[in-house]
Amino acid sequence: MEIIIRESIQKDLPSVNHIENKCFPKELRYGDQLLKYLVIQRGLYFGFSAIVKQKSKELLAGFGAYEIDLDDSSVGRIITIAVLPKYQKNGIGSTLLKSMERELFEQV
Repeated sequence: MEIIIRESIQKDLPSVNHIENKCFPKELRYGDQLLKYLVIQRGLYFGFSAIVKQKSKELLAGFGAYEIDLDDSSVGRIITIAVLPKYQKNGIGSTLLKSMERELFEQV
């Protein structure tokens, strides 16, 4: 299994929404509008998608996002990481975390 991390794009939104619904109880899920903002907005929020490639098939199996502090651009925080239960324990969450940390360090 190959894991590819890339910036999220608008066409990822249905998969990101599915991941959110599978990974978090209803009261802890981000709403559709905030997820849309995290996936496609660049500026203070940055979304990343984890694509799992097996043979010739690709599937969006994880999602993560971080933000840059509005008051102090030298501060950033990871605000969510989620991986479909079927793909957990395969290093996808760790790979997302490392990718976002690397991006954060470059930006702040």
